Amino acid sequence: MSSVVSDSTLGSSPVSQRSRRRSSAAEGVYSPKELAEEGIKIVLPQGKTLKKLKWQINRAPGKIDFDKLDVDEETLKMPLTEPPVNRIDLRFPQSLTLTCRKPRGYVSVRDAMDTIYKKFKSKADEDLGEKTLTEMEWDPNDYGTLELILQK
Repeated sequence: MSSVVSDSTLGSSPVSQRSRRRSSAAEGVYSPKELAEEGIKIVLPQGKTLKKLKWQINRAPGKIDFDKLDVDEETLKMPLTEPPVNRIDLRFPQSLTLTCRKPRGYVSVRDAMDTIYKKFKSKADEDLGEKTLTEMEWDPNDYGTLELILQK
């Protein structure tokens, strides 16, 4: 057996001839930098839905009981922002910032909730002063950041 690798297994085109992809792989999904360059404002269509969820940041998003709420489970699959972005920073009032990324698609409401939950899942209710996510606001000075508003 020979351990020689032939040139045909490495691909036929050299690296210099490859075309560069857009920053986001999915069609219609932008990076915050692209939106800032084009001057497009970010809208949060799911903002009122978050208040109805009454979701505590140390509880798993998969365990939300939608039967007791006036919210459909499909809203968690919706894009977090309009237009959809592939990366967003979530800033807490305590100056903590978490980054939520989805390289091959848009960041959904569920993706943002999962990112927040991963940070706070080991915290007890008593350790968290404000634990219920009520709202998100877009910071127009920083295109890639959403301000999170929590309450007790």
